[in-house]
Order: sequence, then C-alpha cells, then structure tokens
Amino acid sequence: MVVITGASSGIGRATALEFARHSAYAVGKSGIRALGESLRDELEVLDKTHIHICTVMPATIDTPFFRHAANYSGRAINALPPVYPASKVALTMLKCVLRPQREVFVGSMGRMMGTFHAIAPALAEPMMAKQIDKGHFKPEPAAPSRGALFEPMQTGNGESDGWHGEEKITTRRTTLMASSALPVILLAVWIWRQMQGSSVKK
Repeated sequence: MVVITGASSGIGRATALEFARHSAYAVGKSGIRALGESLRDELEVLDKTHIHICTVMPATIDTPFFRHAANYSGRAINALPPVYPASKVALTMLKCVLRPQREVFVGSMGRMMGTFHAIAPALAEPMMAKQIDKGHFKPEPAAPSRGALFEPMQTGNGESDGWHGEEKITTRRTTLMASSALPVILLAVWIWRQMQGSSVKK
C-alpha cells in the first residue's frame, strides 16, 4: 500500500475559493485539493486501488508561516485563532497511513466552517470575511515586509513560532463549545431556506 498525503488549508477548503485578503493563497490550496481529486480519478482508471491519495486540511497551525509570509497590508499579522500545534498535523498524516481517508480536517474550526459553507454559503462567506479581517491582523500598524518571498529568512526555522499561547487555547475551547451548537444553527438555516422556498412558490 502506498499513501500520498498533501496539505491543503482547512479554512481555504471551508470557504471554497473565497478567502479575504488571501486570494493567491486560496487558489494554491484549492489547487492542491483539486490535484488530489484528479489523482484519485486517474488511479481509479488505471486500477491502482492500492495507492491512496489523502488530502490533509489543517486549520491555523503554530509554525513560522506567518513570519515568512510577505505582508504589505500595513497591519501586523496575527495567527487566526484557534491555533493548533504542528504535531497534530503529523499525527493526522500518520493516521492516514494506517487508515487512509480521502480528505481529513485538522482542527475543529475547518470542519465546522466547511459544513457551514456547504449548507449556507451566502451566510458563511461574509461571516468568514469579517473573521479573517479581525482575527488575522492586529490593530497596530506594521511596515511592509517581503518575508521569505524572494529569499530564505535566517529566523523562524523551528517547528513552533510562539502562537500557541493561553489566549489561543481559550479561544479553541470557545470554538469547541460553539461547534456543539452548530447542528442547531444548521437546522435553523435549513428551516429558513425551506420557508423562503415555500413563499416563492406562492
């Protein structure tokens, strides 16, 4: 058995191609997911069922990614909470080797937003846009930075970059509590859409 894993973004997957202020990033991550789907189709045609393609879709991970990213927004970057340790991604990949899955989220936020967007995209997209603008940037200004766009950086070469603080842990707990209420919210959205459809028919 051969397992090939590819990392895509859980939040990017959750909002399809829409990802405020991250258009190039969203296109790249959506492309990884599309590549996984294409490879699975090709393997089916070639009858190579012993080869598994698993697309791993992490939420925000505590890595030097944000330090390496170029930033011309004029605002300081923040890791969008909740933030998860890199070891959680590694463990998910190991689980895919033992038990392959087509697509798997790392972190409850990506899974929650993916479900929300699938059922009510018109509600999910503006909500996500506001969350990105508020959660991914700090209030204080920041000078333009090329990051590692044109050449490697001498800093930020470790696994973690210090984003996994107590504030992020608290936010993650709040998110988990909110995700437990997601089925109720989705049911309310479904009922609302049914009522809207009924009124149009009349």
